[in-house]
Amino acid sequence: MSPAVFWAAAARAGWFIALLVGALALIEVLMWASPGDAIDLLPNGAELRPALEREWGLDKPLAARIWMRLSGAATGDLGTSLTVRPGAPIAEMAASAAVRSAQILLPSLMVSMLSALLLARLTSGRRQLMRRIVQALSVAPVFLLAWLAITGLNEITFSAVQ
Repeated sequence: MSPAVFWAAAARAGWFIALLVGALALIEVLMWASPGDAIDLLPNGAELRPALEREWGLDKPLAARIWMRLSGAATGDLGTSLTVRPGAPIAEMAASAAVRSAQILLPSLMVSMLSALLLARLTSGRRQLMRRIVQALSVAPVFLLAWLAITGLNEITFSAVQ
């Protein structure tokens, strides 16, 4: 690997990490600036408020809360779910969703790569008009499938509501 490629990849990784840190800090600032907090939504929040403020870190200043979230995310501690599966670690929930997504993503990437390589092989050395026609025809199914998926989901939802 050449040094230029290494530094380009390192710069991309640095920007990615900076974006994640910025997004996490922005979310924490928005939660701090919003009126009320999550405890106000609980039916018995008044008697649980002191314990929940300590547990969730709501009693700490904003900078300490941001640092607490960043250090937790860096060590893999993303907290626990309060609504989906109360008490379950969010990292475990995200890992199981990532595995399910990878089972769909990897085969679709393979099919896309194989079809792209096949089309590239078929159109190599051909006139530019032929390549343009193949490009236009290969993009059309993606938009058609997206339109069909959206229309189908809308129809299913509409029929379920009625």
